[in-house]
Amino acid sequence: SETAANARFNMPDGGLSRVWLARGKERQMITSADQLIEELMSKRPPRHKERAMRVLLIKGLLTKPQVQMWVKQLHYYRVNVPRKELYILANCPVKEIRMERIQKYMEEEDDRVIGGNVGPHAALWLKLGEGLGIPRAELEDFRDLSPEYRLLVDSWLGFARDHSWLEGAAMSFDEDGGTGRGGEGMKMAEALAKVYQVPEWGLVHFTLHSELDIEHGSSTRDLIKKYALTEEQQNGVRAAVAFKRAFHRLEDQCMWLVCKIDPKLHAEID
Repeated sequence: SETAANARFNMPDGGLSRVWLARGKERQMITSADQLIEELMSKRPPRHKERAMRVLLIKGLLTKPQVQMWVKQLHYYRVNVPRKELYILANCPVKEIRMERIQKYMEEEDDRVIGGNVGPHAALWLKLGEGLGIPRAELEDFRDLSPEYRLLVDSWLGFARDHSWLEGAAMSFDEDGGTGRGGEGMKMAEALAKVYQVPEWGLVHFTLHSELDIEHGSSTRDLIKKYALTEEQQNGVRAAVAFKRAFHRLEDQCMWLVCKIDPKLHAEID
């Protein structure tokens, strides 16, 4: 049942639901579900501060080689998204919840398996690279991937592997922060087309995710409301959201170094 699923999802053995239910009654939530979401939203950092390099891209202030290097780095993140989703599924002992999550995994891995027509999302990033003139082989063999960014992405994968499924899922809380037709993603697509001459076929990643990430962000909030029932679970969600926000800050700092961006351009962010 839904009640049992709620109670036992974070246990190594789903059969211990009675024990978990008893513990749940003894513990008090420190805040309501809606208050938790409001708290997390109130601490969401301004996106242009967290991902400052993307502001420079939108303004056309980066050189084409700098944009190419950024795409080469981010490809390592893109190809590992399905692995992150699999860790979340593997850590969840409750079938009902896995069935809710499996569509997101399949969308990332290859939606054609479930009747879609997009294919692997990582392949859309390859198209962006090719639209910028990067040979596919240079992306696929990660020859220009910095060790710092590899370590950062691996730490993100490790978080999903080593924490509860809910904490892994909660890392997607901010996915909808730059989406929609007037959001960061579409602004980047416009700049990539206008300033960096990327053809339309190379921008599908942004046009797809401008809408899809809205759905992902909303579904993540719904999961938190439904399954973060105890103080321990809610604190785990807080830690997961904070981890992913720190990840994006460090990612941006890494890109400034790897892409050799003039620090003086920080003045263009505000």
